[in-house]
Amino acid sequence: MLQSFAEVRALAPEWDALLDRMPRPSPFLTWDWMETWWEEFGKASQPLVAVARNAGGELVGLAPLHVVRRRSWGLVETRTLEFIGYRGSSVCADHLDFLALPAIRTELVQALVAALCRLPGWDAWDLADLAEDSPLPAAWRQARESSTAALEPGEVCYFICLPGSADQYWSEMRQHHARTVANLGRDRRRLERRFQARFSVVRGPAAVAETMDALARLHTAAHARRGESGNFARPAYRRFHDRLAARCDRQGMLYLARLDLDQRPAAVLYGFFRGGVLSFYQSGFDPSLSSDGVGRLLLAWVLEDAITRLHAREFDFLRGAEAYKEIWAAAAHHTRHWRGWRGNAAGRLAQLEWRTRRQLRRLGSWLGARWRRPTVPA
Repeated sequence: MLQSFAEVRALAPEWDALLDRMPRPSPFLTWDWMETWWEEFGKASQPLVAVARNAGGELVGLAPLHVVRRRSWGLVETRTLEFIGYRGSSVCADHLDFLALPAIRTELVQALVAALCRLPGWDAWDLADLAEDSPLPAAWRQARESSTAALEPGEVCYFICLPGSADQYWSEMRQHHARTVANLGRDRRRLERRFQARFSVVRGPAAVAETMDALARLHTAAHARRGESGNFARPAYRRFHDRLAARCDRQGMLYLARLDLDQRPAAVLYGFFRGGVLSFYQSGFDPSLSSDGVGRLLLAWVLEDAITRLHAREFDFLRGAEAYKEIWAAAAHHTRHWRGWRGNAAGRLAQLEWRTRRQLRRLGSWLGARWRRPTVPA
């Protein structure tokens, strides 16, 4: 059991090797994501990383957790187990899980959970955005720590199973969304008449830094038009992603694409490519060109690049049920939220607070629905 980040850092050479043996290695479980997150957001908490090795000393499983000190009702301290890399910051992550060798995944997760349950020093667990196929809830129930536990829906993550060729993809799109494909063609022709348009995938320190700056600027401008600030307006969020993009570029995991019009960035898409999956994390576009469809056009070029150059098997839109995603994607992953409480005083109080807040939300929804109910004239 590792309880300092210096100890955790010693796992770096083995961490991604284990992750890449999993069927769907999430970019949010990579060492680069974890370490960059810890350096920006994690220093107020304590790591609690459970590790499993086989008889030969090979790393075969690990639980990337930390203990976060929160206060129930604003008064009583609750020590909560949470994933490194997500909660407690403004940075979101999807498809989280314990890392485990696929052939013995269930047994390894059960062993890691059992080891955690034997430890003192924590009162509750709060594991958000758990991968939909994670064996964690079942393992925790088996460890008999689940007398007070709740498994709730998390986020919807639309995705596209990519075919072997771009022609096949567009042929399938025309069958179901002929109007969208026609509009894309019209927008592209109109844009190329007005501008010199260039699509590119960015690599290298200078180009990545310049494009991340453009992403932050375009994302902020697009949100400002709606009266919002946008994530990149927060300094910690901006620092985290600037540093992460530079690290992922060196490791070959960064996917950063841009659409330039007359040599000026009009749209940027930021994501990660790992294990055959291209994950779309964030984007920005020039709001003055929104009616020209620059965001849609960039996405179309990215999908073609994913198929023809990367030979990706899946394009993951990640969290969010925005209507436009349903046009592009026919399927969705669903993350889950697994939380529970120990039977000590702090755990019971934290559970009571959660139940009370949930009941109040339900009451608020019920009252809101009744308030909005239209009256029928007599």
